[in-house]
Amino acid sequence: MSTKKENEARLGVVTKSIEKEYGHVIKWLGEAASVKREIIPTGCIGLDNAVGKGGFERGLAAEFFGVGGAGKSFLGYSIIKQATLQGHKCAIIDAENSLDPNLLINVGLPADMVLVVDGAPTGEANLQIADNLMATGDFAVVMIDSVAALIPES
Repeated sequence: MSTKKENEARLGVVTKSIEKEYGHVIKWLGEAASVKREIIPTGCIGLDNAVGKGGFERGLAAEFFGVGGAGKSFLGYSIIKQATLQGHKCAIIDAENSLDPNLLINVGLPADMVLVVDGAPTGEANLQIADNLMATGDFAVVMIDSVAALIPES
């Protein structure tokens, strides 16, 4: 039977191995609960209340899906507008090549705070671009419009 000291040593070896490969990803529940996450509202009070936190957490991956014309892109643009009102930079990856920049400026997105990436030729390339932008930590929101347009290379 293992002693408490042996169990703690084994746990230490395992956590160090995980953190060596993935970074500081392990926390005790109390430590994780004490981390305050920044909230970006959607611009719709009812939806913010439905989400339960007043909006979406910065760094959260979210996918909006539904029938065409349901307002998925508009919701994304609304979240970007709210993030820019908080002083954050945002990015839009236009995988569909259907973005109208003048329309977005006319609805209030600040031209100097929103980076636009014209869609790369493959889904993998668009996802890699998104990953690279998110890794900088400079962007509160990185939107890919749309996931349906992420055509695989093969």
